[in-house]
Amino acid sequence: MKIFVVVIGSFIMISSIYSQAMYVDDLNNYIIVEGDYETESEGGGKTSSIYFGGSYVFQGKFELGAEYSTSSYKGDLDSASDRDITRYGFDLGYHIKNQAYPVNIALVGMYMTMSMDADYLDELEWKVSGNGTGVGIELYKSVIKTEAYELIPFAGFYSSTVNSTIEDSYGEKIEEDDELTSVNFGVGIKLNNFFVQPTISQSEGENDFSIKWGVIFPQ
Repeated sequence: MKIFVVVIGSFIMISSIYSQAMYVDDLNNYIIVEGDYETESEGGGKTSSIYFGGSYVFQGKFELGAEYSTSSYKGDLDSASDRDITRYGFDLGYHIKNQAYPVNIALVGMYMTMSMDADYLDELEWKVSGNGTGVGIELYKSVIKTEAYELIPFAGFYSSTVNSTIEDSYGEKIEEDDELTSVNFGVGIKLNNFFVQPTISQSEGENDFSIKWGVIFPQ
């Protein structure tokens, strides 16, 4: 059971929320779309991940978002350990932007659900799924702003509860809850209505580097 908790928990947390209202500095409404694609060699195989997300920002401070991501692991020598994970997530955020403060603050909350598919699970007639809830705080500040670009360093701290479930062909279930924490930091690079966001995430001893891209649509 522990291996599934690690896989599920890592995928939920490494893919944690990233508030995008930090890319707007007025009280207007925006739609922000983002995504990324990653490949990584690990454990005698290769993992590929695709992520898409979107947020609606109200008055530059309130944020409502949804996201979809999928991750596939393929072994180099055989398919015995191949697996696919699909995840859906929803998040809320409130941004405190006050020039009297040294940094801007985002308070965030999330809910995510995922499922895992693999040939070895089909042979056993097992179903593996999980869900998680979490809260976090993000700190960010624009340090360079010109007509061409803007640099916004950020850091986030999150705490989540992950529930993992294995169900066999008889309907018997094994469930396990786990408390997880994660940290991420990076820099947002805004180019007019586009942005690129290199990020390093750390969760339960696992490190991940990603580069998200996005587009900002004023409403």
